[in-house]
Amino acid sequence: MIRAWCVMMILLSSVSVSYAVENTNLLDNQLEQIYMHAENAIAKGDTGQSDFWMARYLGLTAAVENTDKGYPDLISLFEKREDLKPTAFISGKYDDSFIEFYACGTCGMWGAPDDGIDKEKREFIVQFYSDDHYYVEITATPRLEKWSILKQPVVAAVIPLGDKPLIHSGKLENGKVVKHFKKMPFDIGKNFIHYVWAPEMYDLDGDSVPEIWIRYIKAWVDGFSQELAIYKIKDDSEIILVKQFSGEAEGIARRIGGNKVEVGTGFSNENAGHLGFEKTHLETWEYKDGAFVKTSEKDVPHVLWTKDWEKYYF
Repeated sequence: MIRAWCVMMILLSSVSVSYAVENTNLLDNQLEQIYMHAENAIAKGDTGQSDFWMARYLGLTAAVENTDKGYPDLISLFEKREDLKPTAFISGKYDDSFIEFYACGTCGMWGAPDDGIDKEKREFIVQFYSDDHYYVEITATPRLEKWSILKQPVVAAVIPLGDKPLIHSGKLENGKVVKHFKKMPFDIGKNFIHYVWAPEMYDLDGDSVPEIWIRYIKAWVDGFSQELAIYKIKDDSEIILVKQFSGEAEGIARRIGGNKVEVGTGFSNENAGHLGFEKTHLETWEYKDGAFVKTSEKDVPHVLWTKDWEKYYF
C-alpha cells in the first residue's frame, strides 16, 4: 500500500525527480546490490551510508510501476537500526492519505538518475527545473528518521532531506550551462526540510528575469510549517531571498497562479494545541506596485482533515 501510494503521488503531482527503468531484471539486480550495501552499512554502524542506500532503494522503486519491490522490503533493515528512535510526531487526526503522503512522499525525491548522484558525498539532486535561460536544482543528502503518528499505533520511517541542502542555479544557452551562480543554502535554522516541491520560475516584477519560487515543508519536533521562498536573480551571478511566506501550524504556502500567493495557518476556537487545530485561516496575497498586499481571507475546515488536502498540495 505504501509503495502504491508513492507511485500514485508521483504520477499525480509530477513534482518529484523520477526516472522510469524499463528493464525490470536490471532494476531487480540493481536493487539487490543496493540492499546489500544498506545491510552492510548497518552492520558496520555507518548510518550515513545506510541512509544513502535505503534512500536510493526507495527512490528507484517509487519511480517504477512494474515492480513489486518497495518500502516493505526495508522494514527489516529499519528495525536493525538501533539508533533509530521516534524523534518527532504529527497529529493522527489528519486524513489517512495525507499521513501516507507524509511518510512516503519523500521517497520520490531520491529517484534521480545515476548522473544526478554524488556517491562520495552521498548527495542527490532531489528537484530540478529550467527554462530557456536559467536552471535551478536542489541537492541534499538523505536522513532516515522515525515519526510517531499520534492517536494511532503507528511509527513511520521516513527519509527527508539531511543537513544543509543547497540551491544551485545558473545561466543556460542553447540548453547548456554557461554560468554557475553562487550556491545558496536554505535558511531553516535548527529545523530541517521534510519535503520540497519542484522549483518554479515566474517573472514577478516584469523585468524579463524570472524569480525562482521554492516551496517546501519545514519540519519541527511536533508537526511542521509550509514555506514558500522567492529568490531574485541578481547581476546574473547569484540569487537572493526577497520574500518568504510561511504557513504555520501545519498550514500551506503556495503560488496559485501569476503573482498570487495563498497562505494558510492552522487555528482553533477551542483551547487546543496546534496539532488539534480544526480550522485553517486562508489568505490571498497579490504582488502590486512592488509589494505583496493581502486581497482576501477566509476560514475553512482544516485542510488536512479530509482528502481536500490534495488540491492544496498538488
